[in-house]
Amino acid sequence: MSEIRLLPDYIIDKIAAGEVVENPASVVKELIENSLDAEAYNLGLAIENGGIRSINLVDDGKGIPAAQVRLAFARHATSKIAQETDLFNISSYGFRGEALPAIASVAIVELITCVEGESQGTRIVVEGGKETKFEAAAPRKGTSVTVRQLFYNTPARRKFLKAESSETRKITTVFSKYSVCGFNRSFTLTVDGNKIVNYPADRDLSHRLERIWGDKISSKLIEIDSRPSSAVHIYGYICRPEINRANRNQIYLMVNGRPIYDISLMHAIKAGYGNTLESGTFPIAAIMIELSPDSVDVNVHPAKTEVRFIDERYIYAQIKKLVEAAIQTPVLFTVMPGAPSSSPMTGFVKNRPSSIWPQKGKSEPNQEISIKNYRHELASTSVDSAPSDIDNPEIPTEAAIEMKIGGHRFWQLYDTFIMGFRDGKVWMIDQHTAHERVLFEAALNNLCERPGTSQRLLFDLTIELEPSDMAVIDKYLDLFRRLGFEIEIFGNRSVIIRGVPAYFQGSSIEQIFHNLLDGFIDSLSTGEDPTMALSASLACHAAIKSGERLSQEQMEGLFNQLFNCEDPYHCPHGRPTVATISRDDLDKLFKRK
Repeated sequence: MSEIRLLPDYIIDKIAAGEVVENPASVVKELIENSLDAEAYNLGLAIENGGIRSINLVDDGKGIPAAQVRLAFARHATSKIAQETDLFNISSYGFRGEALPAIASVAIVELITCVEGESQGTRIVVEGGKETKFEAAAPRKGTSVTVRQLFYNTPARRKFLKAESSETRKITTVFSKYSVCGFNRSFTLTVDGNKIVNYPADRDLSHRLERIWGDKISSKLIEIDSRPSSAVHIYGYICRPEINRANRNQIYLMVNGRPIYDISLMHAIKAGYGNTLESGTFPIAAIMIELSPDSVDVNVHPAKTEVRFIDERYIYAQIKKLVEAAIQTPVLFTVMPGAPSSSPMTGFVKNRPSSIWPQKGKSEPNQEISIKNYRHELASTSVDSAPSDIDNPEIPTEAAIEMKIGGHRFWQLYDTFIMGFRDGKVWMIDQHTAHERVLFEAALNNLCERPGTSQRLLFDLTIELEPSDMAVIDKYLDLFRRLGFEIEIFGNRSVIIRGVPAYFQGSSIEQIFHNLLDGFIDSLSTGEDPTMALSASLACHAAIKSGERLSQEQMEGLFNQLFNCEDPYHCPHGRPTVATISRDDLDKLFKRK
């Protein structure tokens, strides 16, 4: 057995840093929390290269007295708590005294600070946990912290960071959430020298959300406010279900002003929407929960993004009930000036080319194939999931299929699966994943051979985006254009879309574009090639969905196109597209062999 020994302080610091400092966004989180605890009114954040090269936060808070500056870099030194009972009555963001020493152990940190009334400020530089400079500085009230070369001395940690665009998106998400918490304070964000966010202090939460989410979302927000007990106050805004997202990134949860990540409470919000949300989508919401500090434990994890409630079931039930009540309120329709009033579509296609694909129908949840539910459905229903122009088709024999070339050779089951006959076998294809594969290979072929064909919109479509999304669009603008988007950047927060790829379908082009962008960014975060990632995301969101009825011509067209693909057996994400059963398989199934 190896000898037990005490670890040196520098190793202890790096272990602690692994819990507190996961990526540049976690550094930004800790720095913003320090500024808010210092009662800063103006916070300016600047990052370079996704925060990997540098992060700088300047505030006008109280500052740190010169005699205590060195202590700020000592582990477990804090001004937030003094005794054990304080742990159960925490009202500040920070309290563990771990952030600055943890960050300084894996980066080069410069801190310049001055308390109001001092004749000079103080500057300290700590590199890899070791102080290298301590000197006087200009007497500017507040604190400036610069973090350079994150993980420069721990290359194993640095290699796990994502692409710069992905790290930038994480930072802007953290920045947005804390700017919601501090809506009555000024926040600015500069990325690689470009100021992309400038939020002046707002008088209420709704104005801050409007700045972050834009006019179109804010016009669909519903205010919620409830005091289910004298000790609990739940309030905020949720968006109407017709505007949603493909992930949980736009669900903001705050407990006593602290942003948290709680899957259970996010589920409560989504459950409150019931079946008004499309399958696979998530709501947009900002919900504040205020309750007695002794009824919530924020000392669960060093990152302080997880909390534990004394009665989580009660909080869950109250949020779900509040969202349910808000969603049931009547929708007030208004006609926007200058907009056509005859159609609710957000984009209109001009001279749309003919397509074998139908207009989007009502989506239904995906159903798993199993012998049990297949047998039950077959026994309890006729083939009325087939298109309405087919009257009571019967399952033909192999010979009949071969002879009825011009007849009904395909059947649609549950408006999701297509059954056909090929090479002496019965083939089942998943219409969504199959169409994904077809569109994915078409997109890649277009990129290799020529720019993608576009279809012009009758009306230009302006889409408001978050700063992190704009950064991605700006970086990959040429790739979007090569795939068939006629797209231009409009200001710091918007893009104008004049045309979309020829196979793009659906009335809500804006919603599809948001989902496409979310999927693309999620794929980038895993290190996937940008061309492959955008092509796959475009194929996924442009493909027909489960629940859409197809005609004989459409089913046959999809069947033939799939088997002309280089890989007809998997969608771009690896899910199967087809399943087969042969005559021999059937004989074995029915014990004929």
